Amino acid sequence: MSGPKLPHSRKDASLLAASILITCLLLPAFLWFAAPYFTYQIYMGGLAMGVRGGYWRLPPAYAAGLAPFYGDDLATAAIARTALLPRNLAVADCKTVYFGDPLIVEHLRAGTALTRRELRWLAHELTHGEQCQRWGGRPRFARTWFSQAGTQAWRVVRSGGTMAGIREYLRTKNVADLHDAMPMEIEADERAARVLDDLR
Repeated sequence: MSGPKLPHSRKDASLLAASILITCLLLPAFLWFAAPYFTYQIYMGGLAMGVRGGYWRLPPAYAAGLAPFYGDDLATAAIARTALLPRNLAVADCKTVYFGDPLIVEHLRAGTALTRRELRWLAHELTHGEQCQRWGGRPRFARTWFSQAGTQAWRVVRSGGTMAGIREYLRTKNVADLHDAMPMEIEADERAARVLDDLR
């Protein structure tokens, strides 16, 4: 048995229309601004769970030596080794740099001289920490990363033209090239090169 029908007023219809409109506008905005950061937090939380040996401050000698190349305070930068990254990868979570390679972390902890490769690697990741500070923190940093990665992926789609063309690109190119072509990665590479040129 159905209950009595409620009268619908023009005001009710206007409120319903406004609710639908607001939902249609806010949901994409929420997904655009919040989803990348949620994904970022989950990923960084996973890296943190894989940390072995704890977190360490960047040694004062390194912080002082690298300070002229960076706009933020390197004394607050932290390093850690995570078992959830392969040895050839590192990820910067703003002020914290996670390395997959235990050797560079051991060298930094002991304050021993870094190899040329290790110094370039560290300088690259510290640049991401500076970008994070410059852009206002983790949420904006995460959105920028996802936006630039999406732009590079779309560039591949446009250049491939067809699924066959895209498959050919992925077959003949290193997917890491997409990552390296992101403006934030280019900036980090250029900063690392300057550090090497001046300190070596």
